[in-house]
Amino acid sequence: MKEEFLLDSEKTSAGSYSYLSLENTKNNLNHLNVKELIYNKGYIPGVFDRADNPKELAWMHIDLNSSMPTIHALENFWDSLQVGGLILFDDFAWPGYEDTQAEVEKWACDKECNILHLPTGQAILFKL
Repeated sequence: MKEEFLLDSEKTSAGSYSYLSLENTKNNLNHLNVKELIYNKGYIPGVFDRADNPKELAWMHIDLNSSMPTIHALENFWDSLQVGGLILFDDFAWPGYEDTQAEVEKWACDKECNILHLPTGQAILFKL
């Protein structure tokens, strides 16, 4: 996680997840036998400028553990998300992620959507 993309409350996470690798991710998902997976390796938002992502989505999972990249992902994919589509947010209501929750809820205020908070600390956004 790059410090420049983190809020002050998130700066202790700078450099986190540097141990992750694209190969590990591919190996973890290999059992799904999905032919059309698209991997975006890099930092958000810059990675979206060079990625060839789908033009239509029905489902999305956002687990970025930081506010600004989460909002950039929403901005980047919102128009591609079909009406009736959903976005699952991980760690949405856990302590330490209050800023991400607040930023997502603020972003969603002028969108046609509903956000359902789950007892797991996650949330699902439904596009209306």
